[in-house]
Amino acid sequence: MSISVCSLHGVAVTRDGTVLSWGRGRHGELGLGDNVQKTAPTEMHDVHQSVRQVAAGLDHTALVTDEGDLYMCGSGVFGQLGLGRESNVSTPTPVPRTSFDGERVAMAACGDSHTAVVTEGGHVYTFGFGFMGALGHDVCRNRAVPTRVPDAACNGEKIVMAAAGGGNSLALSCKGNIFRWGSKGNGGILTPHQVETPERFAFVAVGTLHMAAITTDGHLYTWGSNSKGQLGQGDVGDQTRPARTSLGDKEVVMVACCHYHTMAVTRDGALWMCGQMRAGGGYCPDVRTEFGQVLPHLLGNVKVVSADAGTNCFYATTDDGALWAWGEGSLGRIAHPDTFEQRWPAKVPGTGPGGWQVGRLQPLPAEMALAFAMGSHARLGASSVMEAVAGEPGLSRLILDLCQGGHPVLGGGVLRQESFPEI
Repeated sequence: MSISVCSLHGVAVTRDGTVLSWGRGRHGELGLGDNVQKTAPTEMHDVHQSVRQVAAGLDHTALVTDEGDLYMCGSGVFGQLGLGRESNVSTPTPVPRTSFDGERVAMAACGDSHTAVVTEGGHVYTFGFGFMGALGHDVCRNRAVPTRVPDAACNGEKIVMAAAGGGNSLALSCKGNIFRWGSKGNGGILTPHQVETPERFAFVAVGTLHMAAITTDGHLYTWGSNSKGQLGQGDVGDQTRPARTSLGDKEVVMVACCHYHTMAVTRDGALWMCGQMRAGGGYCPDVRTEFGQVLPHLLGNVKVVSADAGTNCFYATTDDGALWAWGEGSLGRIAHPDTFEQRWPAKVPGTGPGGWQVGRLQPLPAEMALAFAMGSHARLGASSVMEAVAGEPGLSRLILDLCQGGHPVLGGGVLRQESFPEI
């Protein structure tokens, strides 16, 4: 993902692979070599490779490079850095590739205190806090080194994306199936189990106790805890199975979940939100049980390409590379210096035209597409495989090519397939 935020810090990757971080740095999660709070995006200098994907946990950060290496920094008290020790690290430190059986890392996802990694071979490795089965290893024990989730637990299907929340995780297979493990509010699921779904999916996201997924046709489904309307179903009743949201027929290209809210970006570049909108939410009352659109003029009338949310703070990136933030600003969490609260979206100083541009521009290989799915529009370049997400052929083409190891772009257009096959 080109941007990732959690409770009190955020991290973003720019078009040239530079990493920026901001917010509370008490545990070294900003990767700047110290434990100092930053109220403005600050460049990390200790990663000597171009970074293409970032993930933020409660107090730790993961970076995936173009070469497929994983760097970690921040709190390691539960082993969530995967470095074999339970201590903090204030500079990005590589996790040995031998920890992943020699495979390149495709993507990483950070929960509050655990980490999930997907390799190019389609395997999932987890490490960190194991409470309630967050690691998927049939035990609740912490692990300080990456440990592979048994392939059989996911039906032997190749995994192309993972998401991690407060104490739970999701994995998405190349067949469009979703597997879940970890906390479920009233207990834990110790090993992955397949979620009963009405359609096939191409994107997953996890909050504290609720989840969201996008189908291969761009439909958004949510399920889990719904005390603040964060499922966007029009009520505050919990949902045990994935249910289609109030966005109706709008084609969704990415979704992000936090504690009590959900953010979705549609194909036309609109940003939609539901749940608890503290600090104003930019457009609506404190609680909204259906998705409402953030008014385009509040984001400069520029298409939104991705979004994410932390505790009472919200972020969006636009097609011109600008980063917008609003919500509670304590500890620098919204990257606006000397601002305690920002009720409406405001451009983060130093980003956009003439400054840092958030999001990568170069094309990505097919096997990396979902790892960068939060940047799903033209900023990735005319030949980007992510045109399969935002363009006419639909999300299913992307999944198909991921499964077959092919190339989704041919002569400037996406390879077409009339049906979603069994693989």
